[in-house]
Amino acid sequence: MSTQIAIPDITYNLLINEIIKYSVCTDPNLSLLESLKNLTKEELQDKRQAMKEMGISVGERIIGFIVKEHVWTKEHNSLMRFICKELWMYLFGRYIGRLQANNKGVYIMYDYKFHWFQGLDLSESIDRENFEKFCSLALSWVCGVLKGAFKGLGKESSIEAAVEENNSCRFTITLKLG
Repeated sequence: MSTQIAIPDITYNLLINEIIKYSVCTDPNLSLLESLKNLTKEELQDKRQAMKEMGISVGERIIGFIVKEHVWTKEHNSLMRFICKELWMYLFGRYIGRLQANNKGVYIMYDYKFHWFQGLDLSESIDRENFEKFCSLALSWVCGVLKGAFKGLGKESSIEAAVEENNSCRFTITLKLG
């Protein structure tokens, strides 16, 4: 059993803020908030895709590291429990809030304490539209990490995320049957 070093939540918050700032800010004279305001729908979609691709790469590497110490069946429910417990613990220092499933390979994970939305690196007050842009970029990265993890486990998946109330979010995961 390996020893994991606990990294404070603020470190992850700052890291995701910097990743988003790096992805969004094309003019060094503009703040993150100004850059978010200037994004068109098409540019936002491109930035979300770039964040997702970064996440996929990270997810594949993380799952390769975590899986070395675990053995389980390839059954979807077992994989999802692994993701909700082990991967989420590795990424966020806690388990996922709730997992729901149906018999068609669709799983919904609820995280009731998604702290990346707290303490955003925005010096000015942020309006709802720009807050949603920021959240969509952060969630795109997490969706990518999940997709990369499933890819590393040999499973095809599609993943969508949505912001819920009170800093919570929902991830809808569809695993390809077979």
